[in-house]
Amino acid sequence: MSYGNEKKQIYFESTDDKHARLIVKLRHHRMGQGEFFRSLVEGYIEDDPRIDDFFEEYRKTKQNYSGVKEKILKKEREGAENITKQFALDEQEIEDIYDLFEEEMDI
Repeated sequence: MSYGNEKKQIYFESTDDKHARLIVKLRHHRMGQGEFFRSLVEGYIEDDPRIDDFFEEYRKTKQNYSGVKEKILKKEREGAENITKQFALDEQEIEDIYDLFEEEMDI
């Protein structure tokens, strides 16, 4: 089996009240829990700016928030965006590069 195809389960705990409120809201939007969480995870790992903005605001509400760390994260994000624009690689091109590495390394 190649990397990235194995299914994993993600669990966490919450209160019964939050769970009930989530279910009601998801039913209103005609969305299941799996679809909801998969969409959030996808947006998070793909650096969706709307989700990044949400988490930036969320982190500010936490006691361990550090403005210095936030500035570093922002600078890193901007640097990554600049590199992405500079090389303008799409998902298929990136996958092709990894395929070349695998061929060269006999993986």
